[in-house]
Amino acid sequence: MKIAINLVGVSYTELGRTRKYTDSYDSFVEYILAPLKEQGHDISFYLSTYDSDKKDEIIQTYNPVKSTFLDRNLALLGGGDLIDIDNTKIFIMAHNYLNSLLQLKEANSDIDVVVSTRFDMLWKTNPFTKFSVHFDKFNFLFRDSIYTDYPLVCDTFYVFPYKMLDDIILAFKELVYNPYNGLTIGLLNLHYPLTQIIGSENINIMCD
Repeated sequence: MKIAINLVGVSYTELGRTRKYTDSYDSFVEYILAPLKEQGHDISFYLSTYDSDKKDEIIQTYNPVKSTFLDRNLALLGGGDLIDIDNTKIFIMAHNYLNSLLQLKEANSDIDVVVSTRFDMLWKTNPFTKFSVHFDKFNFLFRDSIYTDYPLVCDTFYVFPYKMLDDIILAFKELVYNPYNGLTIGLLNLHYPLTQIIGSENINIMCD
């Protein structure tokens, strides 16, 4: 399969919230990139992050098909902080993630599957063998253990077929502009709007 790895969020900053892609890169290669390549998948990278002094190194490391480096000052904000976009208050993480999805939409449509995660995830296992992943469905990693009635879901690792991209963009916009039960909590409230659009039968919780 042709798999696009979509890396989103802070890639490198030593100011405010310290994030360094270099701290997690080796584990990413060991548990995500290498296993997918060993299975014969064709891998490409797409990046949506913030500008930094490491921009050139980041591009050299991942060799992305497409990349966006947003204003570096935004990296100093927490993911749940609000910024003003077109006179609308939006979580910085939602803005960045929507940007990444729209960037994927501009890509070659022969992509089969998208694996979307963060630069700073420190991997300790291969999720594709450890958990139940269905490449024909939208995969959330796990449900939030507290807000099970919503349900809220982990927002650090998604796997989904590229053909769902337009529906996922719609769900993200619904998350931003009309959050379920008025709950604005980053991207954790994505499950409900996505279920309304693609149906529960097309959603998989890997760790259920």
